[in-house]
Amino acid sequence: YTISEDGGSVELMLVASGPAPFNYSVTVDTFDGTASDGSDYTGGSFEVDFPAGSTTASLTVPILEDILLEENEWFGGLLSVSGVDGVMAGPDNMANVTITDNEGDIFVEFEKSAYSFNEDAGDGILTLVANKAAPAGGYSVEVSFADGTAGSPGDYDGATQTVFFPEGARSVGK
Repeated sequence: YTISEDGGSVELMLVASGPAPFNYSVTVDTFDGTASDGSDYTGGSFEVDFPAGSTTASLTVPILEDILLEENEWFGGLLSVSGVDGVMAGPDNMANVTITDNEGDIFVEFEKSAYSFNEDAGDGILTLVANKAAPAGGYSVEVSFADGTAGSPGDYDGATQTVFFPEGARSVGK
């Protein structure tokens, strides 16, 4: 399954090998992959009903929109059956859902390819620039650093920094 993060929800289809002569329920438990329950989708443990005579049922999982520029993410659903005589989970009892990011047309980069600061100058400011203005609500990017000839923590603070581009901004210094 694939859904855009602004798609609202994804419908997972469950298929039985044949019609049941009685009503029964199965359980679908969602689990995080790179997507997070509560941030990217609304997961949990769901009971899904198959009415007598039916071979299909569905579960709708809400997808949560965000304003983060990020890679596509995924989560899964695992089908299980317990306490129902004559009904068991088949070999295809897991589904993966890919949530495609919808902020992907914004590109952020450093203003310069190299920066130089004196050790006794205090904090240095690195400027990030985007190819277009930030949309309503803005967005955040994470900046990570790697040691070169300078090392963290002795020469600089190497902690990952979250940088917020407020609405309308095309550049931010941090």
